[in-house]
Amino acid sequence: MTSNSCYPLDALREEVSAQLRAAGIKEEDLRIEYPPPGIDAALAFPCFRLSQKEKKAPALIAQEIAEKIKIGVLGLLPVAQGPYVNFSINPEPYDRLTLACIDEKGAHYGGEEKNEKTIIIEYSSPNIAKPMSVGHLRTTIIGQVLKQLFRFLGYRAIGINHLGDWGTQFGKLIVAFRKWGDEERLQEAPINELLRIYVLFHQEAEKDPSLEEEGRKAFNDLEKGDAGAQKLWERFRNLTLDEIDRIYQAMGVDFEHVTGESFYEDKMQKVIDAIQAKGLSEESEGAQIVPLKEHGIKQPLLLKKRDGSSLYATRDLAAAVYRVETFHPAKILYVVGSEQKLHFQQFFKVLELLGYDPGLFVHVDFGLVNLPEGKMSTREGRVIFLESLIDEATTRAKQRLVEREFQGTPEELDQLARMVGISAIKYRDIYQPRNRSITFDWDEMLSTEGNSSVYIQYALVRMKGILRKGEVEAFIDPEAAKILVSPQEIALIRELSRFPEKVRLAAKEYEPFHVADSVYEICQAFSRFYKENPVLIASEPQRSARLTLVSATARVLENGMDILGIAKPEKM
Repeated sequence: MTSNSCYPLDALREEVSAQLRAAGIKEEDLRIEYPPPGIDAALAFPCFRLSQKEKKAPALIAQEIAEKIKIGVLGLLPVAQGPYVNFSINPEPYDRLTLACIDEKGAHYGGEEKNEKTIIIEYSSPNIAKPMSVGHLRTTIIGQVLKQLFRFLGYRAIGINHLGDWGTQFGKLIVAFRKWGDEERLQEAPINELLRIYVLFHQEAEKDPSLEEEGRKAFNDLEKGDAGAQKLWERFRNLTLDEIDRIYQAMGVDFEHVTGESFYEDKMQKVIDAIQAKGLSEESEGAQIVPLKEHGIKQPLLLKKRDGSSLYATRDLAAAVYRVETFHPAKILYVVGSEQKLHFQQFFKVLELLGYDPGLFVHVDFGLVNLPEGKMSTREGRVIFLESLIDEATTRAKQRLVEREFQGTPEELDQLARMVGISAIKYRDIYQPRNRSITFDWDEMLSTEGNSSVYIQYALVRMKGILRKGEVEAFIDPEAAKILVSPQEIALIRELSRFPEKVRLAAKEYEPFHVADSVYEICQAFSRFYKENPVLIASEPQRSARLTLVSATARVLENGMDILGIAKPEKM
């Protein structure tokens, strides 16, 4: 990530770096950190590394460095504290720079200038002929937020929906439809009918294991171009796409490319030939595998089954090669659950053995969404559909709004309830680190208390209401910094100044949580400011200065909400 000197923390860090160089610190020893909580400083320079080199106590080195540094523009004189040199902020110029930067960059505050790099994000990737469930929630939300995040930082971000539209399960589905399919049900509720027969297939296969072989044969026929199988597969695919497009539209999710595994069917042989040409594959019990033991991976990657059928690992390899050759990306992110870790270890290792840069491919994993009674399973019929979740969230949001005596037309209430409900679903998924699993719970998912999207939305509505009454919709005066001197005002400006760094950290770690955390901290700081510092009834010049601060806060908050895909209502 490139830095932008407009941002106050970047400017302070550059100033501190220049001061340390002037004090004799060499570039290789220049390590600037954040001090731990409770230390009244913005940045710190640890002296342990120099202590080892110079054979002196780190506390003594810290004292010597502090004495050599003169006061800067954004920072106060440093203070030696134990083995650290601590740098504190000079409030008025720092806060003025923060407000000026928000005013200058506006909707781009926290972002970066456009660059020429492409980031590919593969996310959502539902299976054809199955309804989207809560199990698709995390990949869909995290992937969309990452795309929005990288675009905000100037990248060309391409979202790809890699549909599960190929594989043995379609042979099973073809067999199931031919045996138990109901044409009338398929016309009325296609996805429900396809799910019914899919679950029924596995129930019957437990009684009659030969059904599994029938399913494998049907898929093999499909791969060989059997007209009847092909016709059924295309019908299942089109019905599913109509269903999921409606859900994506409701959730504000979009893609630049929707390509299923079937798209790469004619591209696999090229990859298999390349693997064989490098001597990476071998035959094992009639199947084609790539052994990976010597690379620390016990299980081989399976290229082809004994009957010649392909696997999703083969199609993933073909997809990766196609994307590299077509888009020339800086990174390809795969937003897929942690349970697929082994697959990505195998998949990435084979790409590396083929000569691709291993740093190009990233598995952005996340924890599971579980039901209270355990892991969801489509084949066992234990699942909550995503559309049902959206409807339930909307209903509950509407009840809360009515309880709060929302003033508006019934149409406005319905529209707002959907905005609030869907935002609550999204935020609940990304307000904590993505590697934590979620046990699905209606009350937690849709809570309006504490760290929730509703709390953030109410904060923004309050800010906009203040600005409307104050008649300064988007006015930010950087000179207000000299008047904004209360502890709550200073604390709020500091939170706004940290936002760009949190955005960059989120991209660096592929972790939307950091943006959500920054947005929440800004809202909390605003709440403390608003409680202790009257705005509209304040005397001048405090009134105008505080309106500037409210305007700047609303601007930054909206930027964060845009990244996260959280709706921005005008009233609630």
